[in-house]
Amino acid sequence: MTINALEKASSDEQQDRFFDSWRTPLSDTARTIVNEVIADVERFEQTHSPRRRKRKVAYQVTFETTIGAVTCDLIHAFLSNDGRTHVVPRSKRVLDNKDRYKCPAISGTLPTVLDLLDGAGWLHQEMGCLRPFGRNQLTSIKPSPRLISRIEAHDLTLSDIGRSKGEEVLILKTIKEDYWHKGEYTQYEDTDETKRLREEVRTINEWIAQADIVFDEDALEYGKSINPSDLTLRRYFSRGSFQSGGRLFGGFWQGLSEAERLNGILINGEEVAEIDYGQIAARILYGFAGSPVPKGDLYAIPGLMTADGNPYRDGIKLLFNSLTFMEGDPSRKPRKSKDKLPRDLNIKQIVELIRQAHPAIAHYFGTTTGHNVQFIESEVMVSVLLRLREDNIVALPIHDALVVPCSARVRAMVTMKSVFEDMVGVEITLSCDTRSDYTNRYNDIDLVSVIST
Repeated sequence: MTINALEKASSDEQQDRFFDSWRTPLSDTARTIVNEVIADVERFEQTHSPRRRKRKVAYQVTFETTIGAVTCDLIHAFLSNDGRTHVVPRSKRVLDNKDRYKCPAISGTLPTVLDLLDGAGWLHQEMGCLRPFGRNQLTSIKPSPRLISRIEAHDLTLSDIGRSKGEEVLILKTIKEDYWHKGEYTQYEDTDETKRLREEVRTINEWIAQADIVFDEDALEYGKSINPSDLTLRRYFSRGSFQSGGRLFGGFWQGLSEAERLNGILINGEEVAEIDYGQIAARILYGFAGSPVPKGDLYAIPGLMTADGNPYRDGIKLLFNSLTFMEGDPSRKPRKSKDKLPRDLNIKQIVELIRQAHPAIAHYFGTTTGHNVQFIESEVMVSVLLRLREDNIVALPIHDALVVPCSARVRAMVTMKSVFEDMVGVEITLSCDTRSDYTNRYNDIDLVSVIST
């Protein structure tokens, strides 16, 4: 079992919090605490189980890195008010397994570090066990009062904890076994293509990391917490192929609502705008078909409209996109769409109306083309981010949208439009929201007029 398979089992089935071995101190204050813990653990070791010989340099680095990772993850869990059980692996089968996604802190040194931290009074450890019936229990950890007192005395926040360099940012997942299966991380050999893809993501991450990005936590909904120092993006590919999926995930902003992003984020001291591609998946399908995109709302389906307009738009959009992630037509309405689609029509009738409204791309419905659509979408977004970097514009991606400083929104929209149309070969529309004008919308005509001025 790989460390990622174990993490997946823990988080999906048991709802535990799995040890994040990439945590590292980001601020001088956090480094001071980690250094104190390392020194204290070494004193405890010398007193209670003195070593016969000094650790080699490489082993000492791993030893200190592991102590820092465990300490920082405990701090992060405490500050996040995460009530889940915090679990950590001790199995040699996991720790000795070769895994490209594994951090150096996940090694044979980890059990020794856990025992020393427990003995020195920095954490409490409850050993895991095998059970003949039910799930096995992984070893769990939690911060001791001693560590909590340091956190509170130094007034640490989540922004004091960062992520260490070297983390794999190119994730390849297996084909899903069924609808409920999320796919597991899979190993792969590097090629010129993967090296290029990885370098692109790291270039984007370095650009975002150097930017002045702050977040006003007063903009958060009640009970929500984030880590504004979490700026690392990773690109996830699916179905065992680097031509499938490829969306960018990560970054504190992706877990926020649009209102929270617009009201809370400042980039280089500026308020931000959020720019969205309009109906991007459907337009990419038209690009695949080599057919012009119909004018107007692509989710306005004749036969599903009412005198008041398009009350079923959200449900149609959900069904439209789900049709490209399945083999054959659906036998029932998609989950969460029943109240968003007409009750007097069955799923077969609704799908047929969508096919009739979009004959040029109807042959893509009932296929898994959606994975390839996501790949093109992700390629567009990566290209846009790299182009904006060349123009000295900081941009934060949310799948098919970008958050940029308000002063750069027009230039960003021009770039987003030109990159998409060059790569896909069909026209695209854009929408732009700002804090001061939350319903401000730009279409192609508006964009031309804004640019011309």
